[in-house]
Amino acid sequence: MGPPSIWTASAWRCASVKGTVAAGGRDHEADVVVVATGAWVGRLLPAFARAAVPSRQAVIYLEPPATMAAAWAVAPVIISRGANGAYILPPRRGTRLKIGDHSFSLTGDPDATRDARTEDVARLHSAIAGNLRDTESYRITDCRACYYTVTADERFIVEPLAERGWIISACSGHGFKFGALIGRAVAQAIAGERSAETVLSWAGGGAPANRCAVIAENVQGAAVPADVPPAA
Repeated sequence: MGPPSIWTASAWRCASVKGTVAAGGRDHEADVVVVATGAWVGRLLPAFARAAVPSRQAVIYLEPPATMAAAWAVAPVIISRGANGAYILPPRRGTRLKIGDHSFSLTGDPDATRDARTEDVARLHSAIAGNLRDTESYRITDCRACYYTVTADERFIVEPLAERGWIISACSGHGFKFGALIGRAVAQAIAGERSAETVLSWAGGGAPANRCAVIAENVQGAAVPADVPPAA
């Protein structure tokens, strides 16, 4: 087998019978098109560009001192709120001790390098100092940048598009752990096992299904009107 290819979807459209995605230089038809492109969703569906905003985030990986290694091996996930708010994931099954925060940059190009810059991790140094004892004994082993897709109310976007499409943006920093669950619910709606209305309300945490005012009738390639407010 050759190396895996990377497809970049450039357009999509839905008809009453089939959905189509243009990617890899050709059109691909399917019974239903599900757009779940993360930080790139606004590029493929411009009408959602202000509802789902890419946000460059940073994480720092640490090596704890030998005297604390045993304690970290059984430590729980830690969420610290306040001025130095952070989340701390302990090392498990070969992973590394990781610290990040829930402060959104709401900036950045998801196609850019994921190597962390000084400005990416500056506030995380304060988070380390504010949450870990004897911080000087921890060794920073790596710094990385990643991308969230953030909504104004930090809820997920799960919406049907025309007759043969769906958008999924399980985002705002919560999506990774819920991705499989959201995907299953949408699959059930597509298969007719759950109503679309039920899935919309459930995925949005009970928020009104039409809370994203940027959803236009012709969402394929529609521009975002200047007077449309962000999701609230």
